[in-house]
Amino acid sequence: LWSSKVDRISVQGQGAGFGGRSLCHFHQQSQQFPYELEVRIKLGDESGAAGLIFGSDGKDRQYGFYPSNGQMRLTRFDGPSVYTWNILNQVQTPHYRPGEWNIIKVRHEANRILCFVNHHLVIESEDRGLRLGQVGLAKFRDTQADYAEFRLDSSPGAWVDGASAMSLNHLLAKMETCLGSREPSLESLLQSLNDQTPDQLRLLAEMLEHRTKQIRQLALESHRKEIRTKLQQELNQPEAEINLLRAALLIAKHDHPELNIQAYQNAVHQMVEDIHGSNVSRVGMPALLDLLVEFLFKENGYHGSFTDYENAANSYLDKVIDDREGLPITLSVLFIELAERLGIQGVTGLPLPGHFLVRCELSDGDVKLIDVFNSGKQMTFDEADALAFQYQANNVRSEHLEPASKREIIMRMLTNLRYFTQRNSTLEAVLPYLDMMVAIDQEDANLRLERATLRLRTGQRESARSDFQWLLEKQPEGLRLDRIREALRSL
Repeated sequence: LWSSKVDRISVQGQGAGFGGRSLCHFHQQSQQFPYELEVRIKLGDESGAAGLIFGSDGKDRQYGFYPSNGQMRLTRFDGPSVYTWNILNQVQTPHYRPGEWNIIKVRHEANRILCFVNHHLVIESEDRGLRLGQVGLAKFRDTQADYAEFRLDSSPGAWVDGASAMSLNHLLAKMETCLGSREPSLESLLQSLNDQTPDQLRLLAEMLEHRTKQIRQLALESHRKEIRTKLQQELNQPEAEINLLRAALLIAKHDHPELNIQAYQNAVHQMVEDIHGSNVSRVGMPALLDLLVEFLFKENGYHGSFTDYENAANSYLDKVIDDREGLPITLSVLFIELAERLGIQGVTGLPLPGHFLVRCELSDGDVKLIDVFNSGKQMTFDEADALAFQYQANNVRSEHLEPASKREIIMRMLTNLRYFTQRNSTLEAVLPYLDMMVAIDQEDANLRLERATLRLRTGQRESARSDFQWLLEKQPEGLRLDRIREALRSL
């Protein structure tokens, strides 16, 4: 039922307890009050239930705090059957977001229990039926759930009511200033709530829903801008100083803000430790290279995605590490980064048309080509040439291809995501990848023209105008500037 990946725990199926209850206890427990525990959680089915347990005896008795059917529930289980199940409180709260990641937290004090959803206090109880005990995770019924960033704090500071730090009126005033509005002010609506007319309440609800959508969009745009800046900074360094692993994980975090990059960097470090510890007597570059191939493809089963090649997960390095399946280039990134950390020199990417190999030039002059997509199969240059010919109907001399730089590898990963997204999604969904590519290579006129055209087709006229103006100022060779002038006049 329970499984763990680098930065999360997953559960699915029916548990053995009543109502399909299944528990996962944390190896540590608090020895004194107060303590706090927190986790990020996402339910695959909101009709199920999954969340935190605390005050547990390790068996059938524990408190539980979790979402169930869109409501937040605090319960006390005094035994193994339904007759010992006590619902202490159950509330419907707008702070819980169905189908999304939510942060749930419990603060357990000597005389009360405080329960939070996304940093909002939703339940307070003075129940003292259970005292100190184990903590952990729970799920009920036939529920699929993912948990991330579980945290137990055995010495938290004093609890401060969030309302005392910033009043609701002040926060709403900041929203009005930042977002602007032609609608009636929120302040006037809040003052009129004393009457509590249905029309006023409905209007307030509509305004807040509209504001919520705006803020979430702003948060997403701010996140993407931050990732572009970090990726740009990483790739603007000298080649030897670029952290390819971090750059590839930044691409994944662009699309999944909750990604914990450090956790995956630690996972790669642990792989290196495992390889070093597997056979310390085998030293030297050829032996280490063989150990790496054996570790990835034989012991851990990493392989190419033959049946679902265009799935975006194959382009996200965190998913490749979790699922042990990916594209030639993402598997190559993992291989190259592990080789570098193992001290294997001369390992680079070989950018064939339509495929990607790893080239290993050993100290004795021997060169090995490794097809990481095909479970680490070794190839000759002639075989690589033939493979490239399948994708590009002209001869390719792979022996004379320049190794792919780290910057080129990242651009190729983004090109894959852009291509797959354009085939399987909307034009708007393609633009963020073009934004990243332009941020990395700001002088690429073809990328600018493609982005300008796509912005125009999706109604982003002012953004398209700025790209067209840049092209006219730079006047790059090979582009029809007369058509760009015409497009700019049409705007």
